[in-house]
Amino acid sequence: MTRAIKVISIVLLTAALALCDSGGGNGNGNGNGNGNGHSKNKQGKTRQSDSQNGTYKISIVGTFRGTGTAIVAEDGVSFDVDVVTIDGTKTKFTASKLATDGPYFRGTATAGGHTLTVDGRLDAANGSRLTAMYVGTAGGDVGRIVGGLPKN
Repeated sequence: MTRAIKVISIVLLTAALALCDSGGGNGNGNGNGNGNGHSKNKQGKTRQSDSQNGTYKISIVGTFRGTGTAIVAEDGVSFDVDVVTIDGTKTKFTASKLATDGPYFRGTATAGGHTLTVDGRLDAANGSRLTAMYVGTAGGDVGRIVGGLPKN
């Protein structure tokens, strides 16, 4: 192979690699260095690539019961759901931007005048899903939150 052909081959190969790496030098296309578009947590873990941000349909069961939506974003998970208590009282289950840490989220919610701690996870076993548990800070209130991102 002549020197000119070797040089042309190297130039073409370098150009092809540069076109494939549009993510700021890390090869993932989004520039954050983890390969899937989600932020890493303190331990270097990240949400699964199929676990997408968006509006999830959710069900809440336990002390409070209802269906509604959760908004999942890189900066937090939020709820604003009409629920019913065990005694039939209608109220809202709300939480604003529960902190995310890799695939996990945690924070404070309120429902029926009660303060609740919510611990959850975002994953993608067979589509994007959300699972969580809530517990009343004063005791007594307990339940689960489950949901998924509807497929288009």
